[in-house]
Amino acid sequence: MSESYLISSVRYYPDGKFYITNYSYDPKGNLISEIRDRNGDGQFDEIYNYTYDTTGNLISKSYDRFRYNSDEIDNDPYDDVIFNYTYDDQGNLILETTDWSGDGELDFISKYTYDSRGNLTSYLDDYGGDGYSEVGEAYKYIYDTKGNLILSATDFQMDGEFDSISNYTYDSKGNLISSTRDYAAEGVSGATTNYTYDRKGNRLSETYDGNGDGKLDRIYKYTYNRKGKLTSETYDSNADGKPDRISNYTYDIKGNRLSETYDDNGDGKLDRIYNYTYDIKGKLTSETYDDNGDGKPDRISNYTYNRRSKLTSETYDSNGDGKPDKISNYTYDIKGNRLSETYDYDGDGSLDAVFINTYASIGKIVFGNSQTPTFSLGVSNNPAGLSPVDDISASFATPNYLTASQLGTLETNPGNISF
Repeated sequence: MSESYLISSVRYYPDGKFYITNYSYDPKGNLISEIRDRNGDGQFDEIYNYTYDTTGNLISKSYDRFRYNSDEIDNDPYDDVIFNYTYDDQGNLILETTDWSGDGELDFISKYTYDSRGNLTSYLDDYGGDGYSEVGEAYKYIYDTKGNLILSATDFQMDGEFDSISNYTYDSKGNLISSTRDYAAEGVSGATTNYTYDRKGNRLSETYDGNGDGKLDRIYKYTYNRKGKLTSETYDSNADGKPDRISNYTYDIKGNRLSETYDDNGDGKLDRIYNYTYDIKGKLTSETYDDNGDGKPDRISNYTYNRRSKLTSETYDSNGDGKPDKISNYTYDIKGNRLSETYDYDGDGSLDAVFINTYASIGKIVFGNSQTPTFSLGVSNNPAGLSPVDDISASFATPNYLTASQLGTLETNPGNISF
């Protein structure tokens, strides 16, 4: 079965307006354009264009705004925002440039370097985009022979002198066991965090000394079950040995989380409770939230799925009264692509929004006017569960809407930009 690609998405609203987005792809399946009509008047409001190198790396992204939240029409032939990307032979991003106004002058430049293993070793931001370093930031990274980060340094002023340095150490298993930060890069530790682990590599504790005086300021502790699932967290905000926040977690035999309880002030009383249920495939079917620990759910969410475990409905009860306040339904094609979404935002049984998606296989995508379904919104349905799209009153009409093939060649790199 060939892969399908989204070629159009239409959002319908009760006021009669609809939002259309058309997508086109190259023969490799890379997205090359998005064309948006924000109010369904048949005129383009936004165009996004994308280009790629032969290995599939994104090398440019441009955005042309015709009319965006205004009545003025932008008829200039240039893109409004242009991003360009350059990569090394290993596919690592080494240069990123931004032209915020489409005038051919760079406004922002980011440069990256890597070691032979592909680890990022330096990162430079030039906020002015002029190639000079008066405004921006620079970062440097050093790794050990195992690829663990052991030093990071930052030059906030771009004056060639580091303003902050952090060091990291690891145990023989590669677990981070300490990090120290020298805020002024003067060789004095300003903050130290230490970590401990069990034999399985689960983190047991974090201790934090915020000013390097040797006294702990914060302590975190963690426990786990035999399967390595987190069962509790405690937070001691002043390192006095008394937890100020306690969290506990339970799981079913499959490892799905069943509950979360939170004591937010360490007084032994639960302040928040979350409970979860699942189907036999492990898909989440319900969430309940008790916002004061009284044992009564204050918010309830329920989920249903089809035989392929695709989400088909969501209901949300915002006050725990048993009546859904928001209802969402979804349908799919035989390939599992989402075809429709319907939303009842206030639970009154009438649809407030309908989204329709259309797909095609590469090589079979046809750019031209195509029939677009239009829906009659506000149709009353069963409040306990809205009918699927098939039961909604629908008619098909061909809108007077231009598509990608009718636009001609779009300028994607105006000005004299060189890389």
